[in-house]
Amino acid sequence: MIASLLPILQTQALVLTPNQRLAATLIKRYNQEHLKQAQTCWPSPAIRPFSAWIQELWHQYSAEHMNADLLPLTANQELILWEEVIAEEPDSGLLLKLSDLAKQAKSAWTTLRLWQIDFDHPSFAFTENSRHFQAWAERFAQRCLEEGWLDNASLTDRLIEEIRQNHIPLPREVVLLNFTEIAPQHRDLLAACASQGMRVEQLETQAEHAPFQISLADEETEIQTMARWARKIHEHWPEATIGCIASNLEEKREALLSAFNEVFEGPESYNISAGRTLASYPLIQQALALLNLPLKSLSSATVSALLHSPFLGDAEKEMLPRIQLDSQLRRRNLTKLSWQDLLTELTQAHCEQLAARLQCYLEQRKTQPATQRISHWLAHFAQLLTSLGWPGEQSLNSTEYQVVGRWQDLILDAGSLDSILAKVNAAKALHYLTVLATKTYFQPETPDAPVQILGQLEGAGLPFDFLWVLGLDDTAWPPVPTPNPLIPHDLQKTFGMPNATAERQLDYSRRLTKQFKQAAPVVFFSYAERNEKEALRPSPLLAGLEVKNLVDLDLAPLKATLQTVFHSQKLETLHDEKAPPLQAQEKLQGGKDIFEMQAACPFKAFAKLRLRARALEETQAGLPAKSRGSVIHKALELFWKTVKDHKTLLAFSPEDLETQIHQALTAALAEAAPFIRQDALYHDLLQQRLKSLLRHWLELEKARPPFTVAALEQTHEIRMDDFPITLRVDRVDRLPEGDHLVIDYKTRENCELSGWFGERPDEPQLPLYCLTQQETVSGLIFAQLHAAKTALKGLAQRELYLAGVKILNEKSKADAPTWEGQLEQWRINLRQLFLDFQHGEAAVDPKSVTKSCRHCDLQTFCRIHEDRSFSYDQNDS
Repeated sequence: MIASLLPILQTQALVLTPNQRLAATLIKRYNQEHLKQAQTCWPSPAIRPFSAWIQELWHQYSAEHMNADLLPLTANQELILWEEVIAEEPDSGLLLKLSDLAKQAKSAWTTLRLWQIDFDHPSFAFTENSRHFQAWAERFAQRCLEEGWLDNASLTDRLIEEIRQNHIPLPREVVLLNFTEIAPQHRDLLAACASQGMRVEQLETQAEHAPFQISLADEETEIQTMARWARKIHEHWPEATIGCIASNLEEKREALLSAFNEVFEGPESYNISAGRTLASYPLIQQALALLNLPLKSLSSATVSALLHSPFLGDAEKEMLPRIQLDSQLRRRNLTKLSWQDLLTELTQAHCEQLAARLQCYLEQRKTQPATQRISHWLAHFAQLLTSLGWPGEQSLNSTEYQVVGRWQDLILDAGSLDSILAKVNAAKALHYLTVLATKTYFQPETPDAPVQILGQLEGAGLPFDFLWVLGLDDTAWPPVPTPNPLIPHDLQKTFGMPNATAERQLDYSRRLTKQFKQAAPVVFFSYAERNEKEALRPSPLLAGLEVKNLVDLDLAPLKATLQTVFHSQKLETLHDEKAPPLQAQEKLQGGKDIFEMQAACPFKAFAKLRLRARALEETQAGLPAKSRGSVIHKALELFWKTVKDHKTLLAFSPEDLETQIHQALTAALAEAAPFIRQDALYHDLLQQRLKSLLRHWLELEKARPPFTVAALEQTHEIRMDDFPITLRVDRVDRLPEGDHLVIDYKTRENCELSGWFGERPDEPQLPLYCLTQQETVSGLIFAQLHAAKTALKGLAQRELYLAGVKILNEKSKADAPTWEGQLEQWRINLRQLFLDFQHGEAAVDPKSVTKSCRHCDLQTFCRIHEDRSFSYDQNDS
């Protein structure tokens, strides 16, 4: 291609390309050609993208005629102007995504200008969408006329007028290279130039090659095969240019990156052209989130994001206290914080730097006027981010550095909106900045690489040494028509507008396929044999191409870089299930949890009680289940402190009993869950629900034989091998015979007595207490308080005449048939559990996968999923 262009360029002809990438490629090849000839200097080639040439013509005209009456709009100005025009519609408040509609309206306007159709065409009256667009287009054109603005699509029409009047100097010759199609407006521009003596020539690559087609099992295999093929070619011919073209590149971007990262040793060997929106980069996401912080109160998610953000000032210096504060706030289930509360919490948690930055941020926001020019708002936004220390104190990598630079360019560009907008408030200014960041695509600059991953339109017309085009099945190529919904369909069909009809798509795809066939000496077209829903066939545009199979490619077995590194290591396997023994000076925490967790899984006991490992709590609206249990416990404690015995309970009138319940519950909510008072409606509903639950429970208590409450939330200390263990029992009742009944409140739906038995009991709390008070305890009871059911469940050594409480010898799953025998068995089993914990037994050995693992938050720590026999569906041991 360069060889054929050299004579043309020497005549000082201007070469125009359909896109920037082809122009850049030709310039690079042109320079390489001169370097091969050992030349040290040469004239710059006159190679431009067609769009750049149009702008160049306008700048020439503006420079010579100094026309101050017309202001060309930038792409961003046009987009925002369209949104402003649409927002003037009386029903615009019903539109969900105004910015997306503005982008679609801008596209429709550009298409109409390119195909030279007036928006007052009669066809626009036939559909509601086109009628709305017609009204918007009229307002847009009127605003531009009144203000002297010139949109980019109309600029070409103005150039045509000026060229016909010989107001713009033109090159002697223009060569159009590898254009798939030329829009009517651009044809008129070229015709106007030709009428002034400029020679126009169209040149297409005419290389004759014999491309191949190949089918792969599915899209994943297709992408991976393309990557393996590209690596093979690169290894054999390091200097070769290799094109890898994908349909719907933006959708397949992550899959392509994953495959090429796996196959190649690093990104140095390939480039991918699919950029991301600027707003999708974490740095910019954080910047926009910081600018959008509400002034009234902050959600727990927002506070957590602030505390964990690496993009705020002093994030590394205050990392530990910030993370600890987040953990504390989560445990307290604070779903919202006022700014003052947050600043207080930060100061108390020794996060003074973040508190000072947020205080400064607040003061700056409160000192701004209600409305001002958007450039002033942008300067204010930049100041806010600076006060917060954005983008942080860590060193930015190359991509992050470029992202920050592009953000700063966007801020400067957005300042040009002053030309089209009046004064706006802060929310509107931030909205426009967010829209521009969301619509701006950014691809970090990377060094040239031999393998180029491109979209179909970017790859059209480019020269390669080797080319692979994937995704050409019969459902994707030709692509399905996607006509613009704002332009009447009959107009799009009649004038052959882009994406309008199946015939249009077929014709365009045929021309594009022809270009791909001529783009390299070796060309592969591939398609997947099936997707998730159906079997696929090759595109009809591949008919007649020689068929190749995967075996014909002679690809080496896939050796991913990570696997190669992994297998090159000499690994030593160490089976370690032993933790250091418990030391005398080690502070022991956990109480009954020591026995409960050691029984459930020894590793869980070691990790949680000795390493203090735990997952971060998730805040939730309302009262968490654990806190609801605490409220019930506290309410019953306060109730029985006042009532004291069964006789007093029976003596209460319904009104007095309701008063006692209300007082106990109100005090319990204030102590155990003070934060829910922030939501009065939820507080009242919760109180009503818990009152109903307590009423049902106390009716069951009334039906019991006489008793006196002997202890509430009583703490006992036992010692095992000189280690103190603290136990807390919800309630102990003294019976008329002088013995005691131990009660454990349970607010879950299922409470099984089987949890007291076996070598690894699930519920060791009451057996532990029973061992400390065995002379006086005659029964153990679960008090089940749940909306689905309130009941007593327990065991006794004698008949207590309580529904749900059985004598021990009636319980078939007990460890022993007698009370004394069961006490002895408890002593043996519980002591053995403690000895295992004391000696450091920490094997990953769940008693029950269903109960011990399903809701455990340590699975990434214990790595039980690496055990191939692990399954939630396996039978419990």
